[in-house]
Amino acid sequence: MSSSAIIHIQENLQYPPLKKIDPNTQQVPKMENEPTDQSFGQAAIPSILASFCNYVESDEGALTVLNNHQQKNWLKTIFGQKQQEAIGHISDYSGQSSEYTLLHLQAIAKEVVKIVKEQLPENAVAEDIKDFFKNEKNDILTYLPAEIQLGKLLDDDSLDDETNKMTGGLSGLVHSIGSAFVSTKEKEKLPEEPEN
Repeated sequence: MSSSAIIHIQENLQYPPLKKIDPNTQQVPKMENEPTDQSFGQAAIPSILASFCNYVESDEGALTVLNNHQQKNWLKTIFGQKQQEAIGHISDYSGQSSEYTLLHLQAIAKEVVKIVKEQLPENAVAEDIKDFFKNEKNDILTYLPAEIQLGKLLDDDSLDDETNKMTGGLSGLVHSIGSAFVSTKEKEKLPEEPEN
C-alpha cells in the first residue's frame, strides 16, 4: 500500500483529508472554512481503525476479522457492549446525529475490513492480521482526537497516550524500538518462575 491505511480509507470513502493531532495541545489544528464533514471523518476513521487494532490483539479477534468479511455489524463486534457509547462520543465530537454516525461508522468498518483483506497474503493467518494493525497503529493514533477518549472507552490507555501521537525522526525510532521489544517479549513467552 503506497499510503497508510487511514489515508487509504479517507480517500476511498471521499472524506476530507485528515489532520494529525498536535502533540503539544492534543487538539486537531482548526482552519477557517473547513468542510462540515471534516470533524466527522477526523473522529470516525481513526476511531474505527484504533478499535480494530484493539480488537485483533486476541487470536479470536484476529480470526473473526480474517474469516468473517461479510459481518453485518462490525461496530457491535469491535465495540461490544460499548457500541452506543462509542457512537455517542463520535456523534458529540462531530456534531452529527446518532443515526448519521451509526450509518457512516458501519461503512467505515466495512471498508477497513476490505482494505485489510486486500493487503493480506493469500494464505493469511491470524498473525498476519495482528501484524497489519501493529504496523499501522502508531500512524492511526496520530490522527485520533483525544476528546473522543477511545482508550478509556475500550480500557486501553495506549490509545489515548499522548506519546503515541508524536511523530518525527526520534519519535518514530522510539515507537519502532518499543514495537520490536513487545514483539520479542511476545515471542519469548517465558514460563513463569515457580513460587518458593
